[in-house]
Amino acid sequence: MKVLLINANRFKQPWPVIPFGLCSVAAYVDKAGYEVKVLDLCFSSSPAKDIRRTVLDWQPDVIGVSIRNIDNSAGYNTLFLLEETKTKIIEPLKAEFHGPIIIGGPSVGISGSEMLEYLNLKYAIRGDGEAAFVEFLERQSKGASFKGMAGLVIREGRQIIQDNQPFRVGDLNTLPPVMPHRFIDIKPYGRFDSPLQIQTKRGCALKCTYCTYNEIEGEYCRLRDPQRVADEIEELVTETGINHIEFTDSTFNIPLNHAKAVLGAVINKKLDLRLRTMGLNPGAVDEELADLIKEAGFRDVDLGVESGCDITLQGLGKSFTKEHVLRAGKLLNERKIPVTWYLLV
Repeated sequence: MKVLLINANRFKQPWPVIPFGLCSVAAYVDKAGYEVKVLDLCFSSSPAKDIRRTVLDWQPDVIGVSIRNIDNSAGYNTLFLLEETKTKIIEPLKAEFHGPIIIGGPSVGISGSEMLEYLNLKYAIRGDGEAAFVEFLERQSKGASFKGMAGLVIREGRQIIQDNQPFRVGDLNTLPPVMPHRFIDIKPYGRFDSPLQIQTKRGCALKCTYCTYNEIEGEYCRLRDPQRVADEIEELVTETGINHIEFTDSTFNIPLNHAKAVLGAVINKKLDLRLRTMGLNPGAVDEELADLIKEAGFRDVDLGVESGCDITLQGLGKSFTKEHVLRAGKLLNERKIPVTWYLLV
């Protein structure tokens, strides 16, 4: 069976994002013994033409489409990105391919049934896509029923059935290393200095009132072995020559001891790295973590402050106070680590 996976994300702010999640699915599909090809449309000047050419040349049996964003999450100049995905990618794809099309990605984890309705498609996968997509392929190849399949949202006529739990990989250490350069051309991303990505965990046990990570990744943390994380970073750097790495965990430093173990394993590799993370919780920054962040090679961090008012923080369901925010900022500033402070307005 031949599988085509399509990266539908064409949004490039603040930088183009390498399709790490889709390449993780590709690695798992490849490991399962299927022929797999990834079509990255991020820099395509004509998505419809690239889709048509690839479908005709590759002749896939099943196509998966990763949809990262519904909108740009901006309070001003808000962009509804799903409309372009529909008109420039999904509709041309349906015109060229009449087999199973399955959508997945973070946006589907939030709004699976609504996405199927809007895009007029039949299948979506919520949750971890790697093993779920392979299970779909196995059932499809055998002509078996999809009933009861975890993570699957299915459209039957006018009815959309979403009565199964999102698919969760219990042990993330069973997943193969994610090497995007083996599936796509990453050179265009280099022009924007886009970082390679790494996950140390999935899931979040925090209860922030506005956040969707609990829906996307689950309500508890599934931790990767710190040594495996460090090994994967070393392999990425060795094979690509790129040392710009971003930890993409929803909250990198919770659990705190796990973050420290990961950084310790990375430091032991003695790699010259430019590290960053978008999810640092002010309530879990102590002197030891700040020292490890500095030693590991972080060039900047994003601190999820949200507010400087304790009443507001409490209302948002945050686990920290203004005092934690000030202390975290002080510890990082003392080590001359640039910090971006994220606030909700």
